[in-house]
Amino acid sequence: MNILPHFLSQLWAVNLGWTLVHFLWQGTAIVILFATVRALASGNPRARHALACLALGAMTATPVVTWVWMSGSVTSAPTMRQVDVALTPAAISSETPTPVQAEIWLPWIVMLWLAGVIVFSV
Repeated sequence: MNILPHFLSQLWAVNLGWTLVHFLWQGTAIVILFATVRALASGNPRARHALACLALGAMTATPVVTWVWMSGSVTSAPTMRQVDVALTPAAISSETPTPVQAEIWLPWIVMLWLAGVIVFSV
């Protein structure tokens, strides 16, 4: 069970977690833009196909760009001591989470995401 605290303190897990969180709104924005432009190009199948390929390419590139951006802006991963402090009842009862509290849950989000990737890959 020593691997779990080590995994939770890794900077890449925090960066990947923020990348996944940001991709939620980025992917939604790409889909909304795609649906809007597709409605305008409804008569031309080649234009729709090119637009769909462009949207898929944007959805592939967006997490990579976000990862690079997050790797440059995040300087430290939360430590296990921060996890202990952030999970106290006073911290849990606060209305708006601080960035440190939010970053504590990101490695868990990454673990769940990786588990989903593995399950659906099998």
